[in-house]
Amino acid sequence: MKLLISGYTDTVLLVHVDSQGKLEVEKAFSAPSHLSFLIQDLRGPWVYGVQESPLGLGSVWSFVFPQEDSGQSRPAGEAPCHLALSPDGKWLALANYTDGTVDLYPLTQPGALGAVPWRAVHEGHGPNINRQERAHAHGVWFTQDSRRLLVCDLGIDSVLSYPIPPTFAPDQGWLQGTKVLKTQPGDGPRHLVLNKPETYGYLVNELSSTVEVYSYQKETSTFGLVQRISSLPEGLEDLSNTAAEIALHPTEKFLYVSNRGQNTLACFPVDSTTGTLGAGARYSTQGKIPRHFFFDSTGRFLFVSNQGSDEVRSFLVDKETGELTWTGSKIEAIQPTCGLELRNIG
Repeated sequence: MKLLISGYTDTVLLVHVDSQGKLEVEKAFSAPSHLSFLIQDLRGPWVYGVQESPLGLGSVWSFVFPQEDSGQSRPAGEAPCHLALSPDGKWLALANYTDGTVDLYPLTQPGALGAVPWRAVHEGHGPNINRQERAHAHGVWFTQDSRRLLVCDLGIDSVLSYPIPPTFAPDQGWLQGTKVLKTQPGDGPRHLVLNKPETYGYLVNELSSTVEVYSYQKETSTFGLVQRISSLPEGLEDLSNTAAEIALHPTEKFLYVSNRGQNTLACFPVDSTTGTLGAGARYSTQGKIPRHFFFDSTGRFLFVSNQGSDEVRSFLVDKETGELTWTGSKIEAIQPTCGLELRNIG
């Protein structure tokens, strides 16, 4: 198994994982600095990434892996932090955090970004004057039919839905989304995941360290609140903690959430009928600031990027209980912010 690890540095790490979960860096590839999030087109060797810039506007990149000089870039908004590829392979969307915008690029062919994107501009603010002084788009996801784009905006406590494809040219106006979900004031919704049948959605709220379960009607793109729980142990209030990543295990029997501050991964059993979550367990990430984690395709391993302690660690996943056990293996990585398993590359 091969992994790609990126972060706030100017390299991307190619990592080998053996059958026991031991990690070993095979090569450090030169890359644009601050590639904070990566995805792969599973139909081939194309990898996409967003580049944050401390100087203002960022970029979105396309690479043919492992060709080091294959990068193609297009402009993005301020501090792009997340991106998604539509299942039909025709669209690439990215969330720009600082200016609260969303860019939608057409793909003329795999890896080939269109010259001009459609753009959505979010407006508003929330009650948290330090984090919600304006809109802050934080995550983007396409539905399985590629007909809707869902966007979490931390700054305005909302999830918005955009119809795909747009009905006008990119130079003829802004994309107009519909607010389909409104959290409690000050929650700061960060990331969302839908189950495979797209009947339930799971939302992690960064600022309140909460997880919400919603029923989802994909025909109308509407959400109904089913459950709200804390990502922290019962009775614990830690205002310094911020929740970050959320993901369903490949079996969809468990939901995981990372806690930055407590430095844990919370694991909740999922009721397959009602979508609700049972009592959670928390496992130490053995490091600091677990910004991102992901599973291998079999669900046997979980890999966590501990941004605050400059490391990536591997954990064994018990598929019956959800329990995480550190394999004893880790690698050094400068401020890692994202990782993925490379697949379908010969």
